[in-house]
Amino acid sequence: MTTRIVDVKAGHFISEDIIELRPFEDMLWMSILESLGAYQMYRQSMQTRVNRIAVLTFLFHNKEFPRSLPYCIENIRYNLSCLANNDDSLLILKHFGKIIQEASMSEMDNDILHGFIDQLQINIGTLHNSITKTYFPDIIEQKAS
Repeated sequence: MTTRIVDVKAGHFISEDIIELRPFEDMLWMSILESLGAYQMYRQSMQTRVNRIAVLTFLFHNKEFPRSLPYCIENIRYNLSCLANNDDSLLILKHFGKIIQEASMSEMDNDILHGFIDQLQINIGTLHNSITKTYFPDIIEQKAS
């Protein structure tokens, strides 16, 4: 949900070409934080005013906020490690985590951010398919029938 909220709100409200909307950009990022219930923790963690790069860094790199991507990845990794036959899913998850960890939020304009989030969504889908194939094969067979 975090990636979808960021993608929808950031991609469709502020166009980098529309100078008149620039003063409202910080309000957009505050709105994203509020949508995720992240505003208070952002303020405590980042200790800076709300801005695009800081919000993206918080949501995509913070390991303590429950709706940040690193937190979710670690939680999934922990739960998968408790299950048998987890090799494929853990490998996909490791790759997913590396993509996020290496991403530089300061270098992403709206188009690059949108492409980055699309890639993350594809990776989430791949992880979902791996988990479904491994642990819920009956569901796949029922859909094929």
